[in-house]
Amino acid sequence: MEERKITEHESLEIINSMIRDTRTQLTREAGVPFLIWGYTTVAVSLWEYAMHRLDLYWGWGWFALPVIGYLLTWLLSRRNNGREYVKSYIDRAITAVWVVFGFSVLFAFGAAFVYKISMFFMMTLLIGMGTAITGAIIRSKAVTTGGALSMLSSTIFAVRHMFLEDCPEAIFTYQINDMLIFAAIFFLLMCIPGHILIHEARKNGKKD
Repeated sequence: MEERKITEHESLEIINSMIRDTRTQLTREAGVPFLIWGYTTVAVSLWEYAMHRLDLYWGWGWFALPVIGYLLTWLLSRRNNGREYVKSYIDRAITAVWVVFGFSVLFAFGAAFVYKISMFFMMTLLIGMGTAITGAIIRSKAVTTGGALSMLSSTIFAVRHMFLEDCPEAIFTYQINDMLIFAAIFFLLMCIPGHILIHEARKNGKKD
């Protein structure tokens, strides 16, 4: 039996359908990590704030943050391994961006203690840059805007740090309140854009 040849119109429809499916999957895959890292960072920030206010042993939560974030991301990737989804060049580009910025944040975290720079300024600036780049790659205005606003918001910590007195007590006092500001910025930076990406992916999926 002779196979029917597809027309040019049908061929374009197939290509467009594949592009839509890939974009929907890419949007969903980008949205979930934003929620994981966003809510984990907010939770750790509030935990550290509470521990400091209660005058309990605090500080180790920041070291647990990357462990929790990477563990949840790894568990999610393991769960999604059964799905038929081919990693594209865009996926690899986004992964490369966050690997670079992830190591940059770790170095900045250490440098903040050595050179007495605001840790929250460095982390917010670097992660805001990574978020803005990711938004540009996946063409999401919400993510790009969130990253840009985060970069601008990082100046709050820099300005506050400039007016610190030259004593450890003043630095720690300011950093307590910085934790709340940091949590609020991360909620706006990652959680809200993450929810928007998930919503867009579900909406596009229903259309298809």
